[in-house]
Amino acid sequence: MDEPRRLADEEAEELVAGESGGEAPGVSGRELAASLLIHGLLAGRQAEPEKALAAIRLRLGARARLKGRRRLLWAGAVAAGLILGAALSLLLPPRKPTIPPGALVVSGSPEGLEAGAARVPLGRRISAGKAPVTLACSDKSLVELAPGSSLTLHGRKGGDRWRLALDAGAVQCEVPRGEQPFRVCTRAGDVVTEGTRFGVRLAAGGDARLGLAVSVAEGRVRVERPPLGSVAVPAGALRLFPAPAASGEGALLALRLLFPGEAVQGVTAKLDGPVIEIEGKIGDLEVEAKVAPDGLVQSHSRELPPAGLPAAVRAAVRARYGPDAQWVEAELEVRGGSTAYEVTLRVKGKEVEERLDPDGNFIRKEDSD
Repeated sequence: MDEPRRLADEEAEELVAGESGGEAPGVSGRELAASLLIHGLLAGRQAEPEKALAAIRLRLGARARLKGRRRLLWAGAVAAGLILGAALSLLLPPRKPTIPPGALVVSGSPEGLEAGAARVPLGRRISAGKAPVTLACSDKSLVELAPGSSLTLHGRKGGDRWRLALDAGAVQCEVPRGEQPFRVCTRAGDVVTEGTRFGVRLAAGGDARLGLAVSVAEGRVRVERPPLGSVAVPAGALRLFPAPAASGEGALLALRLLFPGEAVQGVTAKLDGPVIEIEGKIGDLEVEAKVAPDGLVQSHSRELPPAGLPAAVRAAVRARYGPDAQWVEAELEVRGGSTAYEVTLRVKGKEVEERLDPDGNFIRKEDSD
């Protein structure tokens, strides 16, 4: 048997027999040895050996007359505790910080809270005024509430890691990947995802029927509409619920979802092959949408005055055709998640059509087919 093991056995016998004199009153040798080891373990777990040694010195105050070999043994026990505690800190997962419920106001001034409030408590209904409001949820999701919209936060509920109810208007969500779903509840259906970027909009038709538009930038979502079941919406898609028909109020509801906040009039719809073509007017300017029978939007467009074009688009057209080119018409078209501007010009007595992206880059004709 080696010398350290022999010393340890002798020390154990003395502690059990109570022969190690100078103990603190009411504390047995076995209890003191166990206490020293626990102090060492805790300090090693916290990676704070100085605190462990200080605590041990206090425990040893009543045992100052111990023999040198006992001190050596206890120091070895403490060192072993520190080493074992450090090893446990590597094996055990770190403690997760406690995140308070609710959401933080990142930008904007939500109505329904005290002026300057930085946190939205759960169960509170808030609204966005003339400017959008961005919230950071405790699950690290970002929620942007559109102007004139309102929602209620519910947080973790049921099997959902986060739940909110969109009461009116529109919301854009950026949700990190997770095992539990993120849910946006509406009176027209629930939008559920495990992680993606998507938008949800509500609108009412002329018959007070509520419609739902869901757009997906990344990933995919599913729309649950009991008792009608669940429908998936993939990335790059824009889908309307309920799907419009070639006649009736569904066509008006579709245009109100696609052109929110606008007074759409003169709505007509017709079936062109497998696609429903819906037309209407906003003032004197025409709007149009092409929607599949299942509600998937193929494209929607609106006529614009030249002043309504982005500055980058106007500058690019002037740079190519000069200041003498005359504007004939302009149109904004959204197709498959991409936005483009179509312009018609009269140049030296001839009409010229061009297609540009929002940054003013010209799109080749074959790219727009």
